[in-house]
Amino acid sequence: ATAICNAQNVMTKNKKSKITMTLQKSSDKSTYSKVKAWSQESTGTGNKTLEKRNAITKGYYYRLRVVVRIYSGTEVIEKITKYSTVKYGRGIKKAKSQFSS
Repeated sequence: ATAICNAQNVMTKNKKSKITMTLQKSSDKSTYSKVKAWSQESTGTGNKTLEKRNAITKGYYYRLRVVVRIYSGTEVIEKITKYSTVKYGRGIKKAKSQFSS
C-alpha cells in the first residue's frame, strides 16, 4: 500500500518559508512514531506544495504532521503545526494538510 502525502501553504508574506512533512504511524491511535520526513524551502508569495509517496504497512493508523516555519533572515518568526486526519493503512490513502500564512 502507498500513502500519498500532500502539504500546501499559501504564503501572503514575501518571506522564506520551510515546509516539513512527517508521515507517522501508530498501532493504537495514541502514540505515533516517525516513518519518513521530507522538507522543502521556498521564498516569496503564492502556493507552496510538497507531495511525496511512501510505502505503508497494512494494519497501522497513519497521519501526517506538517510544520511550516516562516523566516526573517535566519530567525523563525512564525511556526505553525498541523495534523491530517488519521487514516487506516489499507490501499492508497491521501493525507493532506493546508495552511494560509
